[in-house]
Order: sequence, then structure tokens, then C-alpha cells
Amino acid sequence: MTGLNSSEFSRAFSRLLQKAGTSCYQISQYSHLDQAYLSRLKRGERCSPSPETVLKICLAVVHCSEKVSLFDVDEFFNSAGIFLFEHNPSHDSGAKLTQNIATKLTEPDLE
Repeated sequence: MTGLNSSEFSRAFSRLLQKAGTSCYQISQYSHLDQAYLSRLKRGERCSPSPETVLKICLAVVHCSEKVSLFDVDEFFNSAGIFLFEHNPSHDSGAKLTQNIATKLTEPDLE
């Protein structure tokens, strides 16, 4: 992911956790990601998470809270430089999202 802004990602991660009412600890329990790594991502001390890591975080957040919407997930992915949606209302967003996720997870990170 080129041009990733770690402060943008850390703000988005913090907002997502706050909206969900969950913590890095809870996310680590569900996602099996290291809690210290998640905390560093949240503080902006680490950047460039892989698409798989971002997906694991999103799945864990959605698992922990019904307050998080698909739009929150899209915003979070965007903060990591991953664009799931073609922002075009004429497309079937669900099908496009599924296709884009599959594509993003199979593409190698180009840094």
C-alpha cells in the first residue's frame, strides 16, 4: 500500500473501536492478532497493515458490535489505502464489495 497515512489509519481505527464500544484486547481475542500490534496501529506507531489484517480487524469489530455498519468498514479500509467500493450508485454494491475483497486479498502488497 503506497501513500498510506498512518495517522489517518490510526484515527479511523480509534473511531471504529469507539463506535463499536470495544477494545484492542477484544479485537485481538477474536482476530488472533497480537494485542500490542493492534495498540501500536491504534496509536499510529505502526502503519501499512496488510489487507488480511484490516479484514481481520473489521470482522472482529463486526463480531463484537452491531453498531458498526458496512459504511464504517468501507471507511476503515479506505484509511488503509484499500478501496472496496466503486462509489457509483448504479452498481450492485454487495456483489462489487465481494468481488473487490476477493481481488484485494489476492493482490500482493506493493510497497
